[in-house]
Amino acid sequence: DTLTCLISPIPDSVSRIVLVTRKEHDEGLLNDLRTALKNRKCEVVHRVSENFHDRFWIADRARGLFVGTSPNGLGKRYALADYMVEDDVRTIIEALSVEGLLPSNFGPA
Repeated sequence: DTLTCLISPIPDSVSRIVLVTRKEHDEGLLNDLRTALKNRKCEVVHRVSENFHDRFWIADRARGLFVGTSPNGLGKRYALADYMVEDDVRTIIEALSVEGLLPSNFGPA
């Protein structure tokens, strides 16, 4: 139910979501996300890295949201969510690009 609430506001124009997780991740949650977005023709790309801890939701390489809990933790405890400044978004995009974690045709440059 929490996953459905998270993805329902995602516009139909979103064609790809890139998730970067640690090697140890919730495979069930990842599969649920893929299933939930399949009807919307939204590709879910999964990449693995140990270099990111926080949750950054970034759109169009320009807008970002910092979310302090994982999707399976939402609604269980108090957690912070806040907008990111553009410089921080650019820094995260650069770090993801350096590690080769973004598809080559990921969003506007």
